[in-house]
Amino acid sequence: SRSRRKGRGLRSSRVRSVRHFPLQRLVPRCREEFADGALPEAPPSPLPPMISLRRLCLQPLALRLHAGGGKQDLCTMAAGTISYEDLKKLICSGDVCIFDVRSPEEVAQGKIRNSINIPVDKVEAALKMDPETFQKTYLVKKPKPEDENIIFHCHMGKRGAQATDTAVTLGYTKVRHYTGGYKEWSEKERK
Repeated sequence: SRSRRKGRGLRSSRVRSVRHFPLQRLVPRCREEFADGALPEAPPSPLPPMISLRRLCLQPLALRLHAGGGKQDLCTMAAGTISYEDLKKLICSGDVCIFDVRSPEEVAQGKIRNSINIPVDKVEAALKMDPETFQKTYLVKKPKPEDENIIFHCHMGKRGAQATDTAVTLGYTKVRHYTGGYKEWSEKERK
């Protein structure tokens, strides 16, 4: 009987220790600890169970908090993002390759000047094409993996982020994602 109580006491104390570190209390600490952008060093051994859980769960959160917490964070860490203003400057300079990954029906309703339509489900196959086939299919020169100023966008951001991730996995490490998409572009161009 006594060992049973002792066992229950241990189980309930473990539960209390987990409840002792609610996420709401860890997030402000996380913001303070990672405000300078540096990741924490490994805690000393032996690791209390909650420390390792906190490191696993909150390091990505700290990176998102430090980065601003915007919708750009949906995109992969290896790829960058670009703003409306910067994209407009690149278009004016002519030194940009913009891929619109919306459906042809969406593109027929309007598009960003000089963008090339490659639906999101065809991006991987398109980037794997040899340069001659790509040029015959899309009527533009195929960008090289090391090229800069390759931009992907869709209507609101999700498909553009997916296409950007696909390009990064294929070795296009300098691609960027226009997170505002055609929706933001059309709204700002009307003003």
